[in-house]
Amino acid sequence: MLYMNKAMEEIVSTQIIESYNNEINSILDKIVQKTRRIQDSVIFDEDEIDESTIDFERIFKFVDDWTGYEISCNEIRIEKSILSSNQYVTFANMLHEMLKNKYIDKKFVVYICLNDNYIEVRFHTYRENEGFWLNENLNIYRNPILYVC
Repeated sequence: MLYMNKAMEEIVSTQIIESYNNEINSILDKIVQKTRRIQDSVIFDEDEIDESTIDFERIFKFVDDWTGYEISCNEIRIEKSILSSNQYVTFANMLHEMLKNKYIDKKFVVYICLNDNYIEVRFHTYRENEGFWLNENLNIYRNPILYVC
């Protein structure tokens, strides 16, 4: 399912989805290839961190739950020149599908948020007891944002 706030609707509603280029496919592949399981989470791990060095007790002083942990690890910034506004929805859908295919026992939520100079992509495992990272009423946020679940 796709959800977006009014700010994002204004950007994508007038756009035509264009085909992807190799650079975008490469970004999607890299994101998914660099994910791995850490405990009950799926983490984008560019640095191949040693799980035994993660201090979860300290982390959970700053985040409330596993969703907070995942969302803080799974932030990818993409230059606006690489991904055009007519590709946001398809990009989010493709990343969502690729994560589901790699981790068939998990449900995911993929977010795209536009900032001044970059596109912020984040994702987390959906857990019934934790819910979504953001408020389901996306219109409370000023920045254009969408999510796929």
